[in-house]
Amino acid sequence: MTAPPPDEREARAAWQGVSAAFSALGRVFLCVDAGWRILHASRGLDDLLGPGAAAGVEGTPIEDLLGRDLFGPAGGLRAAIATGERREGWRGHLRRGGGEPHLVSITVAPFSPAIDPTCDPRVRSIVVLRPARTRAWRWREPRRRSADSWPDPRDAAGVRA
Repeated sequence: MTAPPPDEREARAAWQGVSAAFSALGRVFLCVDAGWRILHASRGLDDLLGPGAAAGVEGTPIEDLLGRDLFGPAGGLRAAIATGERREGWRGHLRRGGGEPHLVSITVAPFSPAIDPTCDPRVRSIVVLRPARTRAWRWREPRRRSADSWPDPRDAAGVRA
């Protein structure tokens, strides 16, 4: 016996909460169906790809957004999900249409909507994107101190011997 479909308002409220939480973390959350098409994209995608991107990718094959090498029929992440495995920290390029690629870290997992009745019953996998740092860390020389600027160890307790 399958659960009845979630009330549309409940499902929308649940999705908006998930979207807001992942956006607060600076992440993008995607729900993907059994045909590898994006069902839902959190609003964090708008921050990376521009206004309307989240709504615009719904119904799009995930491989169009993250590449055939990862999500095409022979893609590594697609194969992992298909066998029930999770993967974390894979590097990929997020690109919409002919736009500029954005380096991201990708986490994927298979998903069962039976977890909660408010979940969209079409969702079969989830994908989380974290923008990768594009600036290299630079080593900065420590600030030099003169001998007079170091604290006197006898003052550690505020009392001088």
